[in-house]
Amino acid sequence: MNYGNQNLDRNLIKDFLFDLTCAETRKMSGDRTREERLMALFESADPRSATERAFIRHLHHNGHTLPDRAQHRPSEQVYAQPDFYYERGRVCVFIDGPSHGAPEIQANDAEVREELEERGFKVIAIRH
Repeated sequence: MNYGNQNLDRNLIKDFLFDLTCAETRKMSGDRTREERLMALFESADPRSATERAFIRHLHHNGHTLPDRAQHRPSEQVYAQPDFYYERGRVCVFIDGPSHGAPEIQANDAEVREELEERGFKVIAIRH
């Protein structure tokens, strides 16, 4: 394959590659152990939500990756606070309890979640 027979503009990627030269890597979970992260998530989770606690227990007991944060607002432009957030992958996890069954709440949920997706976040909703 050569560029002579392709409709590729090599200049389009120049800015992206330049940005990569300034990129930094960092450890996502900090210096905390898995158990310390688990306790921090339990402390930050909504104390009224048994479903959130069950979700965290499920992840922990099955060896899945724990979220980086709980009750974190990942975008100042969107008034939404996912129950859990994974920095790697920009994943927002919403645990929808029984109150999310009301039509007006479902409509609001759909709106803010779509706004997050439009800003490049992945959205996962788990129903009770």
